[in-house]
Amino acid sequence: AYVLDSAVEGTLLFNDVKGALRKSGEAYVVKDGASGAPLFLNRNNVAGQVDVFVAPDDESSKRAILNLEEFSTSFGDEVHILYHVVKDFNSSKTAACVSNLAPQRATEYLICAAKSDEDCVATLGLGVTSIQSCVEEGSTVLIEENTQLQNSLGLQVPSFLINNRMRVGGVQSADSLREQFCSMNEAAACLKELKKSLV
Repeated sequence: AYVLDSAVEGTLLFNDVKGALRKSGEAYVVKDGASGAPLFLNRNNVAGQVDVFVAPDDESSKRAILNLEEFSTSFGDEVHILYHVVKDFNSSKTAACVSNLAPQRATEYLICAAKSDEDCVATLGLGVTSIQSCVEEGSTVLIEENTQLQNSLGLQVPSFLINNRMRVGGVQSADSLREQFCSMNEAAACLKELKKSLV
């Protein structure tokens, strides 16, 4: 356990890191979920946000996306998921464009693409023309920007960045994501127990 005395309240970064701390008597204890994963203390805390770094053609990324389905459904509006698609393959180009042009539908699209070979853009009615235009003209730049961010943070693929601060690498079960997310956030869905096994 990491224990900090009450003097931490007077530090410049206290407001930024207090979400990862739990008051215990006169001291603060780093929450279990936060102590098991690296924290980026110099990044702004963005409550309720989960950044997901994936390469849609990669088998472990597909598994991470499928395991994210129950988590995203359970938390609904209490979580804001942003996808950062890396690796410049055809499916990555489409996924990067959907994530950029229709971020609120990105989870739905990526789950569809991970489960089947159908044209999920058309099936989900995501605006085939605008997505195709993006794939041809802007997807490479989007993927390059995502890859630069991934490299600057030293993240593997797949990885999750919770609240813009806490790095969680690899394929995670829905319940593991819930635990990590709830170590940094308060939400009604934190009281639920989700699937502990991996897809």
